[in-house]
Amino acid sequence: AQMTLGSMELVAYSVSERIFSICFLLFGMLFSSTVISSLSAVMVQYQMRDAKSTDEIRKLRLFLRQNGIDADMAFRVRQQADNRLRKPERLTEGDVSALECLSLSL
Repeated sequence: AQMTLGSMELVAYSVSERIFSICFLLFGMLFSSTVISSLSAVMVQYQMRDAKSTDEIRKLRLFLRQNGIDADMAFRVRQQADNRLRKPERLTEGDVSALECLSLSL
């Protein structure tokens, strides 16, 4: 009950109880805001990562519709494009900057 800001009536009978209650209310506020901001950051990162492939699929759909491609063929094209766009790319040596720090004897 002490972790959430103002969720219950606090009746402190001494100065030490009042200080304890205030400290835990501040800690609860800090903790909950940290958790919420971390979750928000993860969600934004996920959306940004998927934004490019989602935009490419949207453009492909528009292209197929504008050019009158058969529905069955358009479905197969979209499915294959979606699978390939979402497949993680294989890393090369140039992508990993930490490899430059290694000694040549390795």
